[in-house]
Amino acid sequence: MEVHRKFLELLEEKGLVSIGENSDLAGSIGIDGDWWLNRIVPIDRKSELLGSITMSLRPCLSEGLKHFSNLNLNPVLVFSGIPLNTSGRGTNTRSWEQKADDNENLEINPLEVPRHIEAYYTTFDMIKLSKGQAMRAPYFPSAQLLALYQTGKIQHVMGMTDLIFYEVPVIIIDMMQTKYKYVETAKVFQALQLTSKEIKQAFIMNGYFGKNMTDVPLEALFESMKYVRAEMLTSDIFSLGYYSNVVDCKVHLSSGPPGLGYERGDFIKAYGQKLPKELYFALGFLNISPKLFYMITHNRIEEKQPSGDSNNYRKLQKAIKDVKSTTISILSSIVDEKYFKNPIKVQYWYSEIQDEVALKPYTSINWKITISSLNRALIQHKKLFPDIYFCLKWHMEDWGNKKELINLSTTKNLEETKTSDTMYLLARINLSFLEAIGYIFPTGCPSLFGKSLINIDPEWQFSGFYLQELLKYGLLNGRTLNQNQCSNTLSSETYEKLCGISTDDSSRHAIVLISRVFSLVQPTLKEEVWTGEIDYDLAQFHSLINLIFNSYQQIFEAIVLKEFLSCKEINKNYCEISKMSPLLPYPHPALGIAIKRLLIYDDINQVAMEMPQMVDLYLDLHRGWMFWKSFVKIMNIFRQYNAVPENTLMNDIAAASKKLKNALLRARIHISN
Repeated sequence: MEVHRKFLELLEEKGLVSIGENSDLAGSIGIDGDWWLNRIVPIDRKSELLGSITMSLRPCLSEGLKHFSNLNLNPVLVFSGIPLNTSGRGTNTRSWEQKADDNENLEINPLEVPRHIEAYYTTFDMIKLSKGQAMRAPYFPSAQLLALYQTGKIQHVMGMTDLIFYEVPVIIIDMMQTKYKYVETAKVFQALQLTSKEIKQAFIMNGYFGKNMTDVPLEALFESMKYVRAEMLTSDIFSLGYYSNVVDCKVHLSSGPPGLGYERGDFIKAYGQKLPKELYFALGFLNISPKLFYMITHNRIEEKQPSGDSNNYRKLQKAIKDVKSTTISILSSIVDEKYFKNPIKVQYWYSEIQDEVALKPYTSINWKITISSLNRALIQHKKLFPDIYFCLKWHMEDWGNKKELINLSTTKNLEETKTSDTMYLLARINLSFLEAIGYIFPTGCPSLFGKSLINIDPEWQFSGFYLQELLKYGLLNGRTLNQNQCSNTLSSETYEKLCGISTDDSSRHAIVLISRVFSLVQPTLKEEVWTGEIDYDLAQFHSLINLIFNSYQQIFEAIVLKEFLSCKEINKNYCEISKMSPLLPYPHPALGIAIKRLLIYDDINQVAMEMPQMVDLYLDLHRGWMFWKSFVKIMNIFRQYNAVPENTLMNDIAAASKKLKNALLRARIHISN
């Protein structure tokens, strides 16, 4: 954050930054989690443009957490909670235009690219494995860190200089190998002759919330505020007052029994509707996206522009409203009716006109699961835990036999009400998830999507799921995703440069289709920043996949939240379950890029040179072929039920299969019929 950087420079100039020995630190250290992640994980511009998680995340996390372990410090990372808003007006068009001009110096504002949700799953998991702790604050991490410090839960605080707003006595701003840098709040106030309120106002006017309210530099602003009130230094008095109120509302989770603390401020104007304390506790305790809670507090969904925009993406946003309606309906079943009196508004980045998502009644099957029946099924299917593929297959077999899993009565059996077994709870949640997304009908009958998914190899359950969803929405093909130009997208000339396949090439549709299908297979990659090729069509394609992923992920999280809140006592198993998303891991599109380059240039050695992060290109291409066969199998099942919308797609698949097989054989990739 620019204003934080300027403030640090000023503190350095005035000699207000001190140096301490790491060996003097002991106990627990509270850390602003988002700030820490941005410091230790290098910017991975290419992965961000492709809509993927950076592969350097794990080693960077491991190294960072190891440092605390070596110092015998217990890290407590606090991440941001419910945002003020979730909208974003940024665009990555310039980056792709540079790529089209063969300029590898890609411009991208990382603040406009949301961190992939998988990054948080990975982060929370690794922190807890390293014996540290991670949580989300109700809103700002700084307020929560202050509360943890005041109650003695942590002995040190590390983060940005905005901690000074809350008068944290000592703020660690950097930690090196043997020493650390820190500032003492009282000395800063004394040297600047300003109060915490005045420093906060100066930060806000200098863009702390992304909006500059004055052209006066930070240091000059500090000097002016000694003589005149902040309101005299900006014409945007309303925004200054609003954002000051936002910071004044010191909302934090209290220790002991779930509780919430407030201090000053007009809460509703700052954060929307106040939630029950149990929901704030669930936000801090479970690994669930704050966007769910934003829907409740604001009755609003704000859509960000994806890394690969297209008119098909915007069509999918409209088509997938029914999925969002399911999520909201689940949420409405767990909160007071006052939160959802009106339809949820949807704000798109490209239009001032708002859409609406209506509520619908939410009902679910009362699944008749016992621990003993689950364990028998897991052993029979040689599974360690009940993922969605297992749950589908288990239910399918039961449906065709005794239907013991379906209990249409409202009475729960005794074993079910007493159990807190993690696998049992996960099976219940995954079956409810499959029902909510239409893979199991309310009567218990499996749908066509459920039947087809269990007919592919379990290895491809995630990839097969995404293909089926694209087919459902009519977006599974090898055609251009931006057939009609829309605002803030690339020109057709730039698109053709990035495509790399002439419109006169008869195999263009086949190559595009193959690359999209292959991009859903996770290759073996080195854990480092992606420096290989990137592809605009696959960025557009994975924007669609990300939209599907996030929409269905929210249904899963809403069901976990509903189950968690139904417990009369804290059940830590839900923390584990909230990390076991049925749709993760999310695939990096590297293999799609590799196969496209191979099909265009017919030189596997060149492809290997262009993709240095791919550990075993030959093996991954073979795996891509195996998934392609599963894809063809899925399509033939849908064709039998007349569920393929057009013959053109089947013709493209036939042509693509032939081209793919020949290309892999020439590259000496082992394939089987």
